[in-house]
Amino acid sequence: MGETALSRLDDELRGEIEELELGEAEKEQVAAIAGCDLVTLHTSDVDGKSLGLPMPGRQFPSSVKNGAGIDGSSVKGFGRGVEESDMWMAPDLGTGIVLPWKNSMDRSMARVVTDLRNADGTSFEGDARSILRRQLKRAADMGFDFTVSPELEFFVFPTDDEGKPIAVSRGNTSYYRHLPGHLADVRTEMMIRLGECGLNIEAAHPEVADNQHEINFKCGSALEQADKVVLFRDVVKDLAKMFGHHATFMDKPIAGVNGSGMHTNMSLTSLDGGENLFYDEEAEDKLSLRAKQFIAGIMAHIDGITAIANPTVNSYRRLVPGFEAPVYKSWGYSNRSSLIRVPKVKNPKATRAELRSPGPMCNPHLAFAVMLAAGLDGMENEMEAPEPRKEDLFKLSPQELAEINVGHLPTSLRNAIGFLEKDDLLRKALGDHTHQSFLRSKRAEWLAYKQQVPKEEFERYALDF
Repeated sequence: MGETALSRLDDELRGEIEELELGEAEKEQVAAIAGCDLVTLHTSDVDGKSLGLPMPGRQFPSSVKNGAGIDGSSVKGFGRGVEESDMWMAPDLGTGIVLPWKNSMDRSMARVVTDLRNADGTSFEGDARSILRRQLKRAADMGFDFTVSPELEFFVFPTDDEGKPIAVSRGNTSYYRHLPGHLADVRTEMMIRLGECGLNIEAAHPEVADNQHEINFKCGSALEQADKVVLFRDVVKDLAKMFGHHATFMDKPIAGVNGSGMHTNMSLTSLDGGENLFYDEEAEDKLSLRAKQFIAGIMAHIDGITAIANPTVNSYRRLVPGFEAPVYKSWGYSNRSSLIRVPKVKNPKATRAELRSPGPMCNPHLAFAVMLAAGLDGMENEMEAPEPRKEDLFKLSPQELAEINVGHLPTSLRNAIGFLEKDDLLRKALGDHTHQSFLRSKRAEWLAYKQQVPKEEFERYALDF
């Protein structure tokens, strides 16, 4: 028998792992992580910010056995007060990876996603992964899985002497354009490293705006994909820094050019054979009744979904006409001006509906949870989708849009959270704790935003009035 990760450890650490009630493959995985200099346990707050608890690698087996304690009252959306602050992170071994590079101090690193537990061991009601799991169980009880393929856009900027990003752009240029050697090398390295981290990368290319990029995932189950979105953002930012650049997933970092989105391709697959339930050979358009009901559910709840999928004041600087972002509540076949696009595909297994409004700053677990909840509502209540639109909606006047009954997405964070507050289905999907925590966080963000006087605003008005 050859050398294993477990055999390379010292006797004390190896004995600690052997005592864990795990299978041999899982013990080997724990050993591989424990053999690293540093391991970081990850979760996300209610806003979707990635949070990490670093520890020496040899402490990891203890966290597998006992969890790792944290102060929930110090994390936005977690603790409800100092009297209920004790929580712990439970590593999900299926998410553990040894990073294929070392840090600046030449230290080996590993990363593991965690579930959040209350002090008594029960699942924390505000844990975004658990919220998504509840909706996935609803789908599983109906005989299918919710599969998604996110398309994440982001900007990579140069940095100044202090390492701060310089938000420069020549404006919107050309899609799939050839990049200068160093930028192409950065994106290629990102794509390779992400693949080494276990992400199934489908494609990578420049986007329309200068310094903007897109990297797409292959389709997978929603929980796994949400975990990968968080990993993706962290890895891209770390790798950009290694090359002396700064990567940002901010929806609209530069005025006058296209913003960044996270178009989300959605489908349902049967649990008993992996059949794509959005495809119907007998239908004229090859789109199943289930798919149309799912789309109808998304459309019915899209105003509240927007608050979760576009969760910052900056998100709504992207959702404006003129920059290819979806702003109108509609769906259509291959229509990129629609909110939901059903792409033309050659393979029936690839039949899907693409929700084009989500931004890359969202909490992906919560976003996928409310998308699924809305889609299931459409199916359970046999909702009828509105007529698919063929027109270029960007070219229609407000009057023309009204005549064909096409409304506008919420135009501000304030509007969106107002819809979320009133949507009982989404409140139930999120749970009262997260629903209220999210609303509190976003009301505070909106108030802080309204109290600011931007430099551009001062320069526009101060001299003339």
